[in-house]
Order: sequence, then C-alpha cells, then structure tokens
Amino acid sequence: MTSSAPAIQIENLSYSYGSAEAVNDLTLTVQPGRCYGLFGRNGAGKTTTMKCLLNLLRPQRGHVRVFGLDPSKQEVGVTTWRHFGSAGTERRSTSCWSDSSLIPRSGPEVCRRVNERRSR
Repeated sequence: MTSSAPAIQIENLSYSYGSAEAVNDLTLTVQPGRCYGLFGRNGAGKTTTMKCLLNLLRPQRGHVRVFGLDPSKQEVGVTTWRHFGSAGTERRSTSCWSDSSLIPRSGPEVCRRVNERRSR
C-alpha cells in the first residue's frame, strides 16, 4: 500500500454476463480523500464495477486497484469510526489495512473477521 497510490484505480475494465456487456472499457481514478458516485440506469454496470473492486468478480479485461493493491491478491479494508477529542469535538478517523486472512468466503464470514480485527 503506497501513500501516493489512488484510492481507486480502474483501467480498461470490461465484464460481460454471457452476451450481455455490463462494463465496457471503463477507466476511472479516485484520489485519496475524494468522494465520487456512480450513477446510471439499471444494467449500466455500477454493481458489476463495485463487485470487481471488492473481489467478488474478477475483471475479464483490464484491472482494478484499491490503494495500490490488486483485490484479487490482497484483500483491502477501510474502517471509519467516530471519536471525541479532548475539547469534546467530534472527529472521524479512517484507517486502511490489508490482510490476506480476510479473503471473502461469505458475507457473515467477512463480517466476523472484520469484527475480530477491530477488537485487537
């Protein structure tokens, strides 16, 4: 994980379900600290793109990176939590981590492992 790497980098991503093309040659870069939204009609490829970023689907062409890491090789998690400073001011903190022990097997399994990591 390099500090200069984009939070999300998608290059020439393509994915089809049989003959139905869901994503065609998508390229997108999101720098750390930026907020983007994916908008589009039903079937435009929003969910497919997110599934590729989360390693729930493997890109058929192109590649994706999350904080410089390939999700198919290294699982990446981002955690945000609220805490209060000494003056009672609310702050939000975000941490990014990579841990191959969090490779998803099922939704509940991932949740359990993330919660275990938080309690360490």
